[in-house]
Amino acid sequence: MAYQFRTFLVIFGLFALLALTSLLIVQKTLLTNYAAESQNIVLTSENQLTEALRGKIYDRHGVELVRNEITFQLEIIPGYIPTVPSDTAAYYQRLSDLTDLPLDNVRSALESNIAEADPYRPVILLPDITLQRAIEIRSLMGDEQSVVVPSRYRRIYTIIDEGLSHVVGYVGRRDSVEESTSRVESNLSRSITGLSGIELEANRLLSGQPGVQTYLQDLAGRKYSIREATPAVRGEDVFLTIDLDLQTRAMDALKKYIDLGIADAREDREGRGDYQKEGAFVVLHVKNGEILALGSLPEYDPNLLARGENYMAIDALFADPTTPLISRAVTSLEPPGSTFKPLVALAALEEGFATGDTQIYSTGELPIPNTYDLQGQPVIFKDWFPHGELNMSRALIRSSDIYFYVLAGGWPPASEPLGDDVRALGPELIEAWARKFGFGRTSGVQDRNESQGFVPSVEWKEEQIGESWTLGDTYQFGIGQGNLLATPLQLAVYTAALANGGTIITPSLILGKQRGTPDISLGLDSTNLEFIQNAMVRTAGDADGTARKAKPNNYSVGAKTGTAEFGVPYSDGGYDEHGYVIAFGPVPNPEIAIAVYIKHGNGAYHASPVAKEIFEAYFSVAAEH
Repeated sequence: MAYQFRTFLVIFGLFALLALTSLLIVQKTLLTNYAAESQNIVLTSENQLTEALRGKIYDRHGVELVRNEITFQLEIIPGYIPTVPSDTAAYYQRLSDLTDLPLDNVRSALESNIAEADPYRPVILLPDITLQRAIEIRSLMGDEQSVVVPSRYRRIYTIIDEGLSHVVGYVGRRDSVEESTSRVESNLSRSITGLSGIELEANRLLSGQPGVQTYLQDLAGRKYSIREATPAVRGEDVFLTIDLDLQTRAMDALKKYIDLGIADAREDREGRGDYQKEGAFVVLHVKNGEILALGSLPEYDPNLLARGENYMAIDALFADPTTPLISRAVTSLEPPGSTFKPLVALAALEEGFATGDTQIYSTGELPIPNTYDLQGQPVIFKDWFPHGELNMSRALIRSSDIYFYVLAGGWPPASEPLGDDVRALGPELIEAWARKFGFGRTSGVQDRNESQGFVPSVEWKEEQIGESWTLGDTYQFGIGQGNLLATPLQLAVYTAALANGGTIITPSLILGKQRGTPDISLGLDSTNLEFIQNAMVRTAGDADGTARKAKPNNYSVGAKTGTAEFGVPYSDGGYDEHGYVIAFGPVPNPEIAIAVYIKHGNGAYHASPVAKEIFEAYFSVAAEH
């Protein structure tokens, strides 16, 4: 207790000393004001905005994610710098010694402002110094009018390593007044503003209302006294939909299985390839669209950008080839692979082109004519396994490619059908159904950097590539590969629609925020949708289901894996792969939808276990709250 009291006295004394020093400067300014009046110097009024304290950011349960911390900064007013060359040189050297900044940096920063039209606008030399350092500088510089040490605040991000850097974003100081509409606004040109994530999207709420100080100043811009002041209004606090506990555990799982996926990929490729840790997850409430967890790797430390001091580190961050500033969850575009198959199956059911009993036989290969080969050698479309005879449910459980080649494009011409004679969906209907489920457009989440994805079409290929659409293109479309591209968030929204009865919801990151885009009911046949749901439950629950590793203990869930090839083939003909899993649960009353993406991974063996750990974390967290 005595120690705490002594600490309080020390801090109080330091503040008092700084306040006393500042008071002396103010007294000198006021005396200068009186002198100005006695000399009949023309004084005019000038309004200057003062910064409002920025609102905090919390998770959905009130856990603090972003806060403010009082700090100080060293500012120099160039208009008060000595003008005699020898005195100016000595002044610059003194500042260099005091700040440990190179002399050339000090000189260039100040001389460039002296040449500007507003030499009395402060130049920030040190943007973030402690109270003790502020008092030391003030003491060493005496009552020098050119030196100002105002208090400021900085943002402190407490969510390092939880994967929330892309959600929360970061702040910085405005570098210019290009958006200002008046001289008054230009006075806040170096105020803190959101530059990314929720800091940007909710900037108006978080920023509050600036105060106004009215100064008397002469025609050169020298300020003499404060005439009146209106206090600033603190910004509003923002509560996210994120559950930090769930977020943390999901991020831990993603990191673990990304490492495992890379290790397995290196072994398969005999150590070849450039493997970076890249992946993402989204956990979405299927009814209200609240995003309970969203993470991306690689991530970054927003404190580095918010402080803005270490220019070399910041430059390195922006130049990093792994692009850690990009959120894979909302911007990464990859083929969804077999996670797209439930949509194709549902489309065939809804259009009446197939039933759950439609039988197709997979020998493991499906040859089709090659229009580009003059010798007539067919193109072989392979299944990952010769599954034999399959109905629609078993095709989803085992993720047969040949079954969905045929649903999408029909049997190859002039071939004998190995199973029922199916009416093909064709590329136009697949495109239409993909767009119904939110592919090819942004979701409406509070992130202006969200990618809209891409849904290919016959017209697009003809116009942009200059080639005709082929049966092979339709086959690839039917299994979620080729030119179809989606983000993890889009897959989560699509999965939520499968789980909630066929409604496309608008995801949200801000708790209680009215969503700008209304939900869209697809008007699906409940029998068809229930069939797809049950098939996905068996995909996670059956012993031979490809998503069996996504099933948590003691709960029933639905899931579908996807693994897609990317890059150029290796000498052995193999490709790098990325893995996906989509899932919903618990069944029969789903609450959440999950999408997991791992760049160098397999949907069944790497992405699925992440979904399992997310489910188990969700049920544990729900029980605690």
